[in-house]
Amino acid sequence: WPVTMIGLDVTHRVNMKGDILKLLSKLDGALAQHVAATFPFYQAFYERVNKIDGIYVHDASTIAYLLAPHLFTFKNYPVRVDTSFGIGRGKTWPSIGESDQEGTEALEPWAGRPPVHIAVDVQGDEVISLIVNSLSQVSI
Repeated sequence: WPVTMIGLDVTHRVNMKGDILKLLSKLDGALAQHVAATFPFYQAFYERVNKIDGIYVHDASTIAYLLAPHLFTFKNYPVRVDTSFGIGRGKTWPSIGESDQEGTEALEPWAGRPPVHIAVDVQGDEVISLIVNSLSQVSI
């Protein structure tokens, strides 16, 4: 089946900053209020661990892709997943090859694997706008 992958390297470019979090906490509607109630926990975590103002928007970025795929840039590569017990366990490794060009012949360990649709860039501010607009229009 076709697989689309949106990794942390891309979702780290979708930062919902503190001023946007404050705006969302003022929106009416049960869903917006429920989402806003989680912000203090996540905001404190990201400020402490990543030293950023705001939060990275991982899961909602994948939903944004379903609603507005034009906000993402993709390349297609075969992928292997590290199943060892080392520090890289679970990491995905695309077969980029020496030239880093889509469509180049896969390196031997990736030969015969189907291509995966991998996000390589995102219009982060546009994804944030989409999320804010969506939450401001939903009322449960």
